[in-house]
Amino acid sequence: MIEQVRDYIPAIRSSGLRYAVRVAVAGLVSYFLAVSLSLPQGYWAVITAIVVMQNTVGGSLAAALDRLTGTLLGAAVGFGVAVLHLDGYAAGLALAIALAPLAYAASVSSRFRVAPMTAAIMLIGVGESALDPVDAAIGRVLEILLGSSIGATVALFVLPARAEFALTQKLAELLRLFSEAIEIDRKAICEGGDKDDKLLLNRRIRRASAQAEMLAGEAKQEISAHLAADIETGPLLRTVRRLRTNLLLIGRATAGAWPDHARQELSPAINLLFPALSAHLLVLAEAMEHRRPVPPNEALRNALQGFDATIQKFRANPASDEMAADETSRVFALAFAVDQFRRDTRDLTNRLNERADGHIVPAS
Repeated sequence: MIEQVRDYIPAIRSSGLRYAVRVAVAGLVSYFLAVSLSLPQGYWAVITAIVVMQNTVGGSLAAALDRLTGTLLGAAVGFGVAVLHLDGYAAGLALAIALAPLAYAASVSSRFRVAPMTAAIMLIGVGESALDPVDAAIGRVLEILLGSSIGATVALFVLPARAEFALTQKLAELLRLFSEAIEIDRKAICEGGDKDDKLLLNRRIRRASAQAEMLAGEAKQEISAHLAADIETGPLLRTVRRLRTNLLLIGRATAGAWPDHARQELSPAINLLFPALSAHLLVLAEAMEHRRPVPPNEALRNALQGFDATIQKFRANPASDEMAADETSRVFALAFAVDQFRRDTRDLTNRLNERADGHIVPAS
């Protein structure tokens, strides 16, 4: 575990430092422009530039668009209420009436989540200052537009981090976690090990999967802005999703103690197959991370053939008929999951070979 963390430290430091530089540049540029333009509340431009800055270009573009859209809606509603020049309890009631539809819009779409805050700041700020409602609305929009533009521009040109690259790195991380899970499942069947480690690993897999889905959305944002081509990450993500589903099926089939007959008959084949699967997942992770072709894997091919032969022998063994139905179904569920895993690793191999600089190697 310590060695794995140590391997990721350089990448963490690199991405963190790049992000720190982008935030610093965005804050500095927005501050000087806000001062130069004499914006009444120029600090909102700085805050917006910082909030907009995300780890990837796609994330920054999405955040900038959301911030600007929500601000326009909130400023429009806030202006409509502010021109009434209400005060006292009437102003408080008007604020509540303005916030209700904006909050509903924010609940429907996250794009409008800053709209209620924008309207509240406008109404409270106008009431406590000499700003005209029109000037307040225009100033607020200009400040957010400036901050959003600076954030998006800095994300594009200052040490840019593409979501597609980040997504492939995250998918490679998932494949490595799948490799660990396969080894835990092997121990559960063949050595009677407990699955406490699997519970912790499943949390890491869920967290990494959620991050991958988020990065996929940011990659789509880059594609929509014509900053990336829609040719690679979609199929890779879908195949890794299927592998995760297969892994869940294997985990369910291996949960709990197996009958002695089944464990003794299947353990030799599983002890060959599961390490081969685990090692192949690591090869796939390296190929994905470094854009390399996947070499043929003769050891995995032989292990799969041996496992298939063992399952056929198990089916033909009269002792298998004496097992309880739920126990037999777990064995056949494992066979099905392994077959799906074989299909999807082959599919992923083909996808990786297609993107490996034109070097195509047939899948095993």
